[in-house]
Amino acid sequence: MIVGFGGLVFLSIGGVLFMSVSANFTNTFSLLNTRTLQMIAGMERSIESETNKVEFALKGLERLYQDGTIDFANDSDRAKTIQSTLRSLQVIEGLSISDPRGRRMGYLRLPNGEIKKANLPALSENEQALWSKPK
Repeated sequence: MIVGFGGLVFLSIGGVLFMSVSANFTNTFSLLNTRTLQMIAGMERSIESETNKVEFALKGLERLYQDGTIDFANDSDRAKTIQSTLRSLQVIEGLSISDPRGRRMGYLRLPNGEIKKANLPALSENEQALWSKPK
């Protein structure tokens, strides 16, 4: 009788312990999964925020070019446009513009914040300068 009663107590304590450990195990992994999804969503928002700034700046340049406000055929205008864009947006580290003849002009932001002209080769015959959205 004592063995039977001890066995039942052992089974009940073991069952409660097993259910508690398995519930905690499931809960822990559920919380880790939720936290991971929140971290990934936060990283996506951060990256999207940075790339949206660049996209808006380049769309603004596109509009200025299309309405004739800036003339990329003029080397002086191109240089001023690129440099002012780099100075106004800290998220852009470098920017280059190609003219229809394949010549490229670009500037880079150095780690100390200085804007320096980049030596870029002309586009090859296999490359194409796009002046509007690709079709």
